[in-house]
Amino acid sequence: MDQFDKLINHLNASKTSVQIATMKGVRRAGLLVQADAQRLVPVEKGRLRGSLNTKVEELPNGAVASVGSNVHYATYVEFGTGQRGDTIVHHRQDWIGQPPQPFLRPAYHFNRDNGNINKVIQSEVKKVLKAVP
Repeated sequence: MDQFDKLINHLNASKTSVQIATMKGVRRAGLLVQADAQRLVPVEKGRLRGSLNTKVEELPNGAVASVGSNVHYATYVEFGTGQRGDTIVHHRQDWIGQPPQPFLRPAYHFNRDNGNINKVIQSEVKKVLKAVP
């Protein structure tokens, strides 16, 4: 058996380790976005900031992290309301609405555009691949 065959066999045996590393990297990337969103979110009492969380879901070909909140008004803060926002929330005709105060989208875009998300995931996978002879 030559070196290439040994490498392929080792990689196949390491598949689970790579999947675990990918999940860990996706989780770390999600937490990075969450931390930036918590820094950007407008704070009145801190309930929205404290409600931000990261969930990771394993997919057949990878994983996805979702950063969000279970506070009912999070969408209204992110997108605004009424005539001033991106969402349609009808109130009195003379009420102009709440302007958007985005915090999740800017946190995601900052980390995506700067390559932080990819770097975090790649660093976890590289740790596993370094063990390959």
